[in-house]
Amino acid sequence: MNKQNDSSSVNKKRWAAYSAAGLAALVSGADSAEAEITHIEVGTTWTTDSDFYYALDGSAALNFYHPGDRALVGVWNGGYYGSLVGVSSGGFNYASNLASGVNVSTQGFLGSVFADFADGGGYTNSQFVNTSGFFAFRFDGGAGQQFGWGRLTAAGDSPVNTFTIEEYAFADVGEAIEVGQTVSAVPEPGSLGLLALGAVGVLASRRKKLALAS
Repeated sequence: MNKQNDSSSVNKKRWAAYSAAGLAALVSGADSAEAEITHIEVGTTWTTDSDFYYALDGSAALNFYHPGDRALVGVWNGGYYGSLVGVSSGGFNYASNLASGVNVSTQGFLGSVFADFADGGGYTNSQFVNTSGFFAFRFDGGAGQQFGWGRLTAAGDSPVNTFTIEEYAFADVGEAIEVGQTVSAVPEPGSLGLLALGAVGVLASRRKKLALAS
């Protein structure tokens, strides 16, 4: 009889441990689901000598500038400076045309606040000449580093290029974002969380049976 009671006690402790761990996992999942992605649809077309600003978090902004035969994008916020994913060549910085789905934070960022989409007739490293695509950036709006992406369509040959800013998005401070991602991913309940819910039900059933038996 004592052995049976000891076994029941161990089982109860085990289920309690599962429940506590599972509930902790569920709470952690709920916290991660609070992260948000800000997505803005734009559709603005700009041409030579245009100068556009689009708001990010805090006082940070995306700056699209088309002086003469160059088309550039920059990210800044007073004393805080951001940067673009891209490559440097021949004294110029070029924004990379990225594939959808890549993690922005893992890409190679330039050391300059500005980068070219196209330069002159489209130098070898110009990745936005008569095409559409995604670019990516990081910035600090005053609360910490954030990552984002934008999508644009380029038409015509420089220096008479026209660029349409289709949309852009950015994640909360410290959160990851993939190129093209417009909503935060809500994590599925983990197996430990499901086990916890099952454990609570089984334990309640056992207690009911023990009460009836007594």
